[in-house]
Amino acid sequence: DQPYLIYRHHDAGHPHIHIVATTIRQDGTRINTHNIGRNQSELARKTIEEKFNLLKAGKTNQLTEQPNLKNVIEKTIYGKSETKRGIANALKQVINLYNYTSLAEFNAVLKQYGVMADRGNKDSFTYRKGGLLYRVLDHKGNPVGVPIKASTIAGKPTLSYLEGRFDLNKKDREILKLSLRNTINKALQSDPASLDALVTSLAKENIATVLRQNAEGNIYGITFVDHRNRSVFNGSELGKAYSIAGLYKKLSQQNQSSPSRITGMQQTLEQSQNIKQENLNAEILFSSRESEGFVPHQLTKKKKKKKRKL
Repeated sequence: DQPYLIYRHHDAGHPHIHIVATTIRQDGTRINTHNIGRNQSELARKTIEEKFNLLKAGKTNQLTEQPNLKNVIEKTIYGKSETKRGIANALKQVINLYNYTSLAEFNAVLKQYGVMADRGNKDSFTYRKGGLLYRVLDHKGNPVGVPIKASTIAGKPTLSYLEGRFDLNKKDREILKLSLRNTINKALQSDPASLDALVTSLAKENIATVLRQNAEGNIYGITFVDHRNRSVFNGSELGKAYSIAGLYKKLSQQNQSSPSRITGMQQTLEQSQNIKQENLNAEILFSSRESEGFVPHQLTKKKKKKKRKL
């Protein structure tokens, strides 16, 4: 007999309803809600299960069991699975199985599963206190939904825990690095026509590539996620030849015999280099002028006095 509102949510993998009601009766007395979950909700749940012949809570079957995600990259999709559970599943596949040595490398592989670890901006409370949040990403790689605190997830994958993994993983990199280099070399020997072709070739070997771009859309870095050996490397860490500049150079040389196959790689590289040079020139120009108390030339011109006619 209480005023109430019921509404249904579809914002997670388990569609559910919320019931809002007041605990104050018409006569002003209060309804006792102590142990309402055990006493009232549990009884209501059992009654509904019997009445509508539903699967009993706590029971599982093939439809409700979690799929085996071992060796399968299954992205966490917002709204398809419950956010916290989806993040926990992704972390289970990554956190103790992959070799990574920084938060950026950790995120490079974690994003393959549609999740990212977020420290927040440098002025945020989370960043200043060394906190960490996990977020689900949409198909464009943007965070969606409510962020989940690392400390609330099973195993507590906090920033301090990850930093321990960074140090531990640094010890076992050389063999993994050699294996990845060999695979990239093999892909380059197949004479790919472009960077896209190289990326596609590596994907067939279960190696994902993450291209880092600036605000203008120019590529300035590349990261390799080796799912075979479960390791992550920036191209420059493998050697200059495997950095984005080195790869552009190599691909350009391979395609010089067939100019029609060059797909703007040299142009992109030149643009990237020009941006760096322009920024450097501007920095030198302004820093030198500021230190000399620089005043624009136009403002230093002295106005010529007009001669008076006698």
